[in-house]
Amino acid sequence: MQYRVACVSAIYAKSLRLPANSSISNGLVMNLASNDVERFIMTTLFISHLFWGPLESIAVLIVGVNILGRAFAFGYLLLAILIMTQFHLSKKYATYRHKIALITDQRVNLLSQAFSGVRVMKMSAWEPSFDKRIRSVRQREMTELQHAHRLKAINEGIFFCCNIVITTFVLVIHVTQYNGELSPGSVFSTISLFSLVQFTMGKFFGFGVM
Repeated sequence: MQYRVACVSAIYAKSLRLPANSSISNGLVMNLASNDVERFIMTTLFISHLFWGPLESIAVLIVGVNILGRAFAFGYLLLAILIMTQFHLSKKYATYRHKIALITDQRVNLLSQAFSGVRVMKMSAWEPSFDKRIRSVRQREMTELQHAHRLKAINEGIFFCCNIVITTFVLVIHVTQYNGELSPGSVFSTISLFSLVQFTMGKFFGFGVM
């Protein structure tokens, strides 16, 4: 929180010293002060999972193999595929967010121009023209937002379905390929172990990378 507040203060102090003809826009300053500095809080919460996540995954694999046998390792392969899919979707989501930030910057600049020059705009009857330009930029922004949130929805869907799909896959292999027997202890232990790894590697590790 101290790093975040310090960065906001630095952005504010710098903005006071910018020359009048500076190319830095209001939208860029707003994005820096509202979105980018939040990464400091995200970092302090999740950076440790870059170290503990792989260690925890190795420990869970060892425990799971001792409980369920080699079938548990096949679940790790499926988990790795699903996590890589999530990382790919997250990367595309980040690309969309970058495009959205640029369009938002453009929209904020247009609104700022309209507010600062409202008298000239009204005297010259430019309201329809400005309204059309602002609506056009806003429509582009909404289109990109919809694409981004569709990807986010797919990513969240994979995350919430991941545990039960992998557990079912592992238990089916355990019974059909290795003629294993199921007990309440082994089933619930498998669910708990995969849930643990899924949260750490599927979400917290990704936040740490971001």
